[in-house]
Amino acid sequence: MNCACGALLPPYAGRGRPRVRCATCAAKSKSAKAWRAANSGRVDAYNAARRADYAARSSVERARARLRYALRVRRRVDQAKRELEQAMAHAA
Repeated sequence: MNCACGALLPPYAGRGRPRVRCATCAAKSKSAKAWRAANSGRVDAYNAARRADYAARSSVERARARLRYALRVRRRVDQAKRELEQAMAHAA
């Protein structure tokens, strides 16, 4: 099994839970969790700023937001279709 960074993890020895991160990624994760715990006020402020007050938007603004989202999804689907067609053309 590989870590998310691509490093090869040691084989599972059958004791406890298997590793899902290499030592480098585990250290990064641990330090990030410690920073979040030490700066909880900043984390809460950041999360609150990211949340949009849905009720405060007008129906027109909500409709525009839904349309923008639908267009983004459509572009991603179209891009995936083009990539698949190109891959199939190269494979043939």
